Amino acid sequence: MTWTFSRDLDAFLDEAGPFLRARPAENTVFLTVTDTLRSAGLGMYGERAPRFGWWRE
Repeated sequence: MTWTFSRDLDAFLDEAGPFLRARPAENTVFLTVTDTLRSAGLGMYGERAPRFGWWRE
């Protein structure tokens, strides 16, 4: 079990997306932010690309 970190939005969504989409009401913020980043670009919220993290079992 370990945390994985990346600046790759697609890698994050490949790993964490199914978990987030399984409970959309509880994960509205994550889903909205990642959708915005996908459509507007990783610089949407600032100059530095965000870092994404997910837990692997």
